Amino acid sequence: MPGKRDITLLYTVVKRMDAGQAREAHTMAIVSSQTSIPIPEVRRVVSWRRFLWLFMPYIEGDDLETVWPGLDDSWLYYIRQLWRVNLGPNRNTPGPVDGSEIPL
Repeated sequence: MPGKRDITLLYTVVKRMDAGQAREAHTMAIVSSQTSIPIPEVRRVVSWRRFLWLFMPYIEGDDLETVWPGLDDSWLYYIRQLWRVNLGPNRNTPGPVDGSEIPL
């Protein structure tokens, strides 16, 4: 289920954030394009009335923030191993930058 600041519309999640949080959109774009970590694709970013609106596909299921506290040790180990496998080859990937190529 989307977070309290998210709207689900025709299988699309629209996430609203303060314009000062543009780093999240940049970070998601970098992670999606330069790593093998599976994350929702940011289809569009719209700036309107001091907010950024991120349009992403809706993915059925609970988010990690919700389920993490209830996972047992074997699931936590499994997820951490997946992260290591996905992040290992990407350790030299440059960090996110904004439009001016300045690191965020």
